Amino acid sequence: LLRGLGAEILAADGVVDEPPATLKALTEWFPQALSRASSRRPLTIFIDALDQLAANDGARTLAWLPHMLPPGVRVIVSAAPGDVTGVLEGRQPEQAILRVAALARASGAELLDTWLRTAGRSLNAEQRREVLDSFSRTGLPLHLRLLFEEARRWRSFDPPADLADDAKGLVRQLFARLSREANHGPVFVRRSLGYLSAARNGLTEDEMIDILSADTSVMDDVRRRSPNSPATNRLPPVVWSRLYDELEPYLVWRDADRTSTLAFFH
Repeated sequence: LLRGLGAEILAADGVVDEPPATLKALTEWFPQALSRASSRRPLTIFIDALDQLAANDGARTLAWLPHMLPPGVRVIVSAAPGDVTGVLEGRQPEQAILRVAALARASGAELLDTWLRTAGRSLNAEQRREVLDSFSRTGLPLHLRLLFEEARRWRSFDPPADLADDAKGLVRQLFARLSREANHGPVFVRRSLGYLSAARNGLTEDEMIDILSADTSVMDDVRRRSPNSPATNRLPPVVWSRLYDELEPYLVWRDADRTSTLAFFH
């Protein structure tokens, strides 16, 4: 995170240089990078979801985030309630903290319509009302995102499905839909998500396919579901790709273990 922020600051200033390699050197260097700003050339940094930082290198203690900022620099961060917000509250006066309230129905409707336009999709009046009624029970953007990902699959003549009233319920409905025999089957979904959950820093796609290929329960289930496919001892990549396509909105690629690994987004 520090290397990425530092590199952006240097690039914006027209400086061709590499940030330091070690965490200690980065922590000492980062305030110097910030000092390139001034009242005439202000710098504002937004860092979303500090609570999603891993515990590695003391990241969640926020010791890497400078207590004092140079003139012209502002840092705006967000975090869900928990240990990270406790650290922030101990460092900042109350007037510097904004408690984010639930999203109003009208704002949720605007956000839903924006996502639908971007996806090239639309909902009829009854379907849209069902989505917004469910969202209004929580007012959480994550809940709305899950609703959108499900509703975008509806056809115009489909009656609106019964939707859970919170994000956890929607995730359970998502897993149930993916696990249907007509989709991917319970064995493949459980094992794929289980391995991804168990991986400390996520998995590369090759690792995922290797692990699933070594799982006799998975391979027996794949052969049962596709009896006419050529015999193979390795999971066909297309089988994983079909599940990945449906899970993609909930996954993220991260830099870890000197490569890019797949992990849960939230």
